[in-house]
Amino acid sequence: MWSQKFILSTSGGVWLMQRSGQVMIVVLVAVACLGAGFVSGREYMKFEIRTALADGFRGISQLATVAQPISPAVAMPFPAPTKPSAPSTRPVPLQVSMSAKGWTPSNPRGGEYDEFVTFRLMIKNISDRKVRAFDGVLHITDLLDNIIINLNVAINDPVSPTSPMTWPGTMLYNQFLEHHKALRNAEFNNIKTSFEVHKVLYDDGTSQTFD
Repeated sequence: MWSQKFILSTSGGVWLMQRSGQVMIVVLVAVACLGAGFVSGREYMKFEIRTALADGFRGISQLATVAQPISPAVAMPFPAPTKPSAPSTRPVPLQVSMSAKGWTPSNPRGGEYDEFVTFRLMIKNISDRKVRAFDGVLHITDLLDNIIINLNVAINDPVSPTSPMTWPGTMLYNQFLEHHKALRNAEFNNIKTSFEVHKVLYDDGTSQTFD
């Protein structure tokens, strides 16, 4: 009996040892799996961190690229301006002078509220062509050649080479302008005039421009 029990106990111990061995194997396998999982997890985390850092650096590099200053545009040279046609070198075909200067006051009763400086121009065509119209600047100075006023004048009446023309002109007077008052108050004998012809239109349709 004792031997049987011993045998049974011995076999039970063997069984227990076998069971303990299996448990140890299972534990070791579990620990190994956990270790592998931990290592794998750490590797995965490392991979995620590396990926995030790479994406972050890539984004920074993209931002740096965008933030780079843009090169200025290359200035293209403009085409050379065309030269205007040269003014005519032919003699000026007209002589213009002032023959009289006057004054027209306002007349409220007659419905005229403006005042005018009046003048009369003598125009002589010294060319051999009929002038249809012309314009220019009438320079009015005192006897010492100090400018009183410059008047733009445009005349659309024909001027024949054979007959001088008298042309009446008026200037609307402004009492608040000093050069208007100077012209009004100047005596005719104390002023000088010269006329600067700008453009002449001839009767045949051709024209000339002068300095």
